[in-house]
Amino acid sequence: MICQVPVFIIIAVFIDDRMTNSFKGTDASQVTVVNRLQLDEREDVIRHREFSHGIWDSSRHQDQDYLIQGKNLYKVYKNGTAAINNNSFSIKQGEVFGLLGPNGAGKSSMFNVMTMDLQRTSGDVKILKTNLDEINVGSQGNQMGMCPQHNTIWGVLTVD
Repeated sequence: MICQVPVFIIIAVFIDDRMTNSFKGTDASQVTVVNRLQLDEREDVIRHREFSHGIWDSSRHQDQDYLIQGKNLYKVYKNGTAAINNNSFSIKQGEVFGLLGPNGAGKSSMFNVMTMDLQRTSGDVKILKTNLDEINVGSQGNQMGMCPQHNTIWGVLTVD
C-alpha cells in the first residue's frame, strides 16, 4: 500500500501533463488534403486577414490589445476534409467577434482549435498575446473560458 500511493500519484501527474499539453504542436504529418469548394471571400474578410498579417509581429499596434490572433490556420482531418482553410484574424480586448458560415464551414473546428480541444494542422495562434504552444494552462487557463454550442453538463447532473 505504501508503494502504491507514490506510483499512483506519479502516473496521475504524467497522464494529467500529457492531457493538458496535448493541444500543442500540429498534426500535419497525419493528413492528405482533399480539394473542396472554396467559397468566395468578401472584401471585408480579405481586408481583415491582410490587417491581421500586418500586425502579427508588428510593434506599431502595441497600444491596442489583440488578445486572440490566428495566422494561416488550417485544420485538415485524417479523411482529408479541410475544416479550417487559411484563416487569419485578430481580436481586440472587449471586441465581439463572430464566425459566420454554412454548416460544415469549420466554425466549431475553429473554436475547438482556439480552446485547445483540437490540434491544428498548421498555422499559428496567440491567446492572451502568448503563442498557443507556449501557454501554461495551469497559470493562464483561469483567464479564459468558452460557452460551448451544446450544454455539456446536463448529462452529469443528479438530484439528491
